[in-house]
Amino acid sequence: MGYNKYTESTQVCEKNLRSPIVRDMALSRIMAYSQLRRLWMKAALIYSYGSPDVLELHSEVKIPEPQANEVLIRVRAAGINPVDCKLRKGAFKLFTGFMFPKILGFDVAGEVVGIGNRVSHFRIGDAVMGLLQSFNQGSYAQFTVAKQNILVQKPKNLSFEESAAVPLAGLTAFQALSKGGIENGMRVLILGGAGGVGSFAVQIAKTYDCTVTASAGPNNQLFLRELGADFTFDYTCQTVADLDGKFDIVVDAVGRSSFAACRPILTSRGSYITTLPTWTNAGSLLFSPLRAQAAKVFLTRSSHRDLQILKKLIEKGRIRPIIDRNYSLEQIREAHLYVQAEHVRGKTVITMPD
Repeated sequence: MGYNKYTESTQVCEKNLRSPIVRDMALSRIMAYSQLRRLWMKAALIYSYGSPDVLELHSEVKIPEPQANEVLIRVRAAGINPVDCKLRKGAFKLFTGFMFPKILGFDVAGEVVGIGNRVSHFRIGDAVMGLLQSFNQGSYAQFTVAKQNILVQKPKNLSFEESAAVPLAGLTAFQALSKGGIENGMRVLILGGAGGVGSFAVQIAKTYDCTVTASAGPNNQLFLRELGADFTFDYTCQTVADLDGKFDIVVDAVGRSSFAACRPILTSRGSYITTLPTWTNAGSLLFSPLRAQAAKVFLTRSSHRDLQILKKLIEKGRIRPIIDRNYSLEQIREAHLYVQAEHVRGKTVITMPD
């Protein structure tokens, strides 16, 4: 599998460097690579863009090798997000390219089983979670690699499945509220409060003692209250125009509204935040800098700092991931069908085989 070069490099480190810490790290790497004793892994691959049928399960996929600043993770669970379905369909193929096969999946939780020779933050056996950055080497596999600066230790009070539900949705919610300039006591509106991003956004806003209003379908009104929402509304029979009062921040987690529709309910310096820009919002986003009210769009980024904040909130019991359904890797097509229907309450995850 190509681990000889890593073994040789760690042996050189052990011979040439006198530090006991370095020696221990070098020996742990040698042991990890020698104990893995396998060349292949199971993974779900795509060889073209299309429907869930393009997802193919293979049992002899080469295990990736970590680079100098990367760790090799034995994936225990992976999150499935709406963006995964869009990538599979080819919605972003100008960015994701036409190099196949691809292993999809951004959310990962698992155990460190190998480390590159410049990794200093993690050791063999660490339980970690993170948001991967690759379009080709994702988490729908028994093993994957990740840069050390996008990972954190898994929250002690979460399972691997629960941890895999955190990174993308949690970071998106946290960064959206941060971009809106959230402060204690604000009035916040979350559109799509029952989904992965929305369910985190409701909870995070409540940690700032904000008054939170959230939208969802009729079957999720009680769920929103359980998350901590002060007020709820049913988007199937109400619109934002029906809401009373003004909001400091509107987070559109589903992309079904617009800045124009939300402007009347924003305070004089309120912000409309979305990760899903549409043609309807294009003009508003372009001219937003000219107004006191702001329309903002952003792309979620992997951030050790932000993920560490979420981890601490989870361990303190302030926020929690919500898992709707848990599938096996063999059920990956079924899982994608469920997620793309856009009725997930919280998150959908897959558990990896040993």
